[in-house]
Amino acid sequence: FARVYHGAGLSCKVNRLQENTLLNFRICASNESGQGPYSTVYTFQTSRASPPSLKAPKVLNVTDNSCQAEWTGAKQLPGNCCTYQLQMLTSSTSGIIVYQGADTKCTIDNLEPNTHYVLRVAAVRHCEEGDLIGNFSPSTVFTTQQAEITPPTPVTTPQTVSHPDRRTMTEWHMTAMIVFVFELISFLFAMILEHIFCLSAPT
Repeated sequence: FARVYHGAGLSCKVNRLQENTLLNFRICASNESGQGPYSTVYTFQTSRASPPSLKAPKVLNVTDNSCQAEWTGAKQLPGNCCTYQLQMLTSSTSGIIVYQGADTKCTIDNLEPNTHYVLRVAAVRHCEEGDLIGNFSPSTVFTTQQAEITPPTPVTTPQTVSHPDRRTMTEWHMTAMIVFVFELISFLFAMILEHIFCLSAPT
């Protein structure tokens, strides 16, 4: 046995103990006359320690609907594995777990544009007796980007191509043909009249 306390108090705190370990305690009283007998030995067992609190996560590559989160992992204890829970909070939610696993980074999708988000992470130690969740880290606040607005595609209206020269040439041809026909008729009519006059003239 090793003395861990000597004094007039009725309680004490024993530090620097190993987790999941059986410890035997006994106590005795003493005064000016001497020391009395020790009590019955009492056995206690320390519990397993929860994983330590982590540093605040880092947020990278923020877009209008996604981001990447990274954090420093906890020290792995012999015989136990450690995973992580990443929690996200918004103004409308009290906290949702967006990632659970052994990696120290993840991608978060389906975020809302131009919205404030809060991330924090906690380590989870998996033991035979059950899982031990450590305290959440300090929070990291970030804001997603504005959504890119795609300009509407202009509607192309078919344009009617006018051909004024073509219309002018067509009208000119029609006019020329009418004049030609009229002159031809006049010429034939004059020939007929001349022939008639020649026939009717006295010989």
